[in-house]
Amino acid sequence: MKILITGATGLVGTALVASLEPEHQLLIISRNPLLARQKLGLHHEYLPSLDGLQDLNGIDAVINLAGEPIVGKRWSELQKQRICRSRWDITSRLSSLIKASSQPPDVLSVVQPSAITAVRMTRYWTKTPHHKRNSATIFVPSGNGVH
Repeated sequence: MKILITGATGLVGTALVASLEPEHQLLIISRNPLLARQKLGLHHEYLPSLDGLQDLNGIDAVINLAGEPIVGKRWSELQKQRICRSRWDITSRLSSLIKASSQPPDVLSVVQPSAITAVRMTRYWTKTPHHKRNSATIFVPSGNGVH
């Protein structure tokens, strides 16, 4: 199966690539293909962006993990816009490529690992008594204004 992956160099993406690579052909989209190749291996196909693609014919599945990281930066209005835009823009571009395909991928997965982490951490923080919380836990507040 030929799988296009965005966001492959992140925490979730790196683990996903390692699990998929033995059985699948991976096309990895990375802003820095050289760094991605060093991190993920030489045996994948790398592109710096989706711009060189006219459609997704020949791609069996798309996994979209891309997006501005949410950790390590203050959540200013500008940063929130960057976070949202980074996800909307790539999803919109993938949607356009799928529409342009005469044989679109059978599988599309749009996953935001940071959102999954935020939900899990928020649930942990709100449902765990104060005296049982791990002090090393990263607290991601709910209601942060990012939808």
